[in-house]
Amino acid sequence: MSERQPVAFLSYVRSNDDHDNGAITAFRKRLEGEVRMQTGESFAIFQDRNDISWGQQWEERIERSLSDATFLIPIVTPSFFRSPACRSEFSIFARKEKLLGLNRLILPLYYITCDQLSATYEVGSDEIVETLKLRNWTDWRHFRFKQFVEEPVASALAEMAAMIKGSIRELEAIGNLSRAKATSQNQVATSESLQAPDLEEAASLTEETIFEDASPTESANEIPVYSPDSTASYCAYTKDYDEVVEASELVERAELVRLHRFIQRRSKVLRTIHGEALGSFLSPFTPIADAPPLCVSVLIDNSGSMRGEPITMTAAWCNLIAEWMDKLRISTEFLGFTTRAWKGGQSKERWIAAGKPTNPGRLNDLRHLVYKSFSASVGASAPNFGMMAREGLLKENIDGEAVLWAFARLQQQRSSHKMLIVISDGAPVDDTTLSVNRPDYLEQHLQEVIESISGKVRLHAIGIGTDVSPCYPNAATITNSSDIGPRFFEVLVNDELFQSSYHSSEPRKRYRYIAPKST
Repeated sequence: MSERQPVAFLSYVRSNDDHDNGAITAFRKRLEGEVRMQTGESFAIFQDRNDISWGQQWEERIERSLSDATFLIPIVTPSFFRSPACRSEFSIFARKEKLLGLNRLILPLYYITCDQLSATYEVGSDEIVETLKLRNWTDWRHFRFKQFVEEPVASALAEMAAMIKGSIRELEAIGNLSRAKATSQNQVATSESLQAPDLEEAASLTEETIFEDASPTESANEIPVYSPDSTASYCAYTKDYDEVVEASELVERAELVRLHRFIQRRSKVLRTIHGEALGSFLSPFTPIADAPPLCVSVLIDNSGSMRGEPITMTAAWCNLIAEWMDKLRISTEFLGFTTRAWKGGQSKERWIAAGKPTNPGRLNDLRHLVYKSFSASVGASAPNFGMMAREGLLKENIDGEAVLWAFARLQQQRSSHKMLIVISDGAPVDDTTLSVNRPDYLEQHLQEVIESISGKVRLHAIGIGTDVSPCYPNAATITNSSDIGPRFFEVLVNDELFQSSYHSSEPRKRYRYIAPKST
């Protein structure tokens, strides 16, 4: 089977199929063939969980990228909601949809009337029920005892196949866009960089240790919402689909542990190379007794162009930076920003449904991530950094709103000494938003945001492979993502705010990190 071949998984209760003399199996074969007829390409639907191919394909395809179209076809019956296997399969795909910002991977077939989907069923009692109610399922209840060649049975099956075909093509187009953006900046991941680590390596970590801290997140500063009479220079068409989410909420805990162990391996290499030199670089600094404590927010660009080595090294360095900041007794939080979808999300769909009014403003759904809050411990937050390397997370970048959001969170800290450090690889980009607004719409807003917070917080930026000084006045540039940590600490200790809070036993006009000769 080729790597890019579309595939689906049938999630069903076997006793239902047995009772109907294999009707569900027959449906699977007919749908598989119909999709093949309409696309001219192979399309496999795996059915039997006891078949070794199911397990292999499930584990491989569920972890692959967006362009490898993988679907779940749940056969919805009363027994479906009581099956642990069916519920687990549904939940896994629902989380993948959330991660990718899509709602096209689960294609329900309503097979037998269920009380759970009736109007009288208690709202909120079952998360799977709530998700299903929002989907355009294929209603097969009236066709259950009919022949596939009968009308309108054959037509209904053909319509479902056409829906799958459309989803395949759309997902492939989005996947191609993701790869093209990464390639254009020569930052495509190597297979080693994105290789998923073995779960066995995480055996020493317990859920209690990893997830001991969880703190609520604050909302972003208000951005004007679209109005036909609005004179605002920047607005969002709608904010209904934006989200602020703890990184750990997007994947299963076991997967987060795997990603954490992967990032830890990279951190270990960086620690071996730079640990002693960084220790010597930071050792002269001690807090001034009566000085206000320093609070630092680190905002990380989680856009598609960061995919591969840049985001992997960023995650690995954040893992170490958090430790060093804790040793310096600097209160620190780590945030990320991206969007929930490529090429516009539900915001765009609402705009289209409204007749595409002019100058709509931002047309994608924001996803702001909290990797470590100010109140969370370093140990509890460390696994979250691995989430940056999760395939499918990185999409578009709308920097202005992200900077405002990070600034709003930082302002809630009581200390008067506040610093915001942005790690990015370029200017804001969201294709859908820029296609229907001014070409400089996002960049201009970022500049307005920076001007508005000037004097209220110390703002720095580190550009990875890109000069970001046109956007950020205080900007440093690195050509290699492996230099993120050293440059971060150079920026930190040379800032006047840091020097007013920390005494150095070796005063200098400017502190420069000297990399070990082995690097």
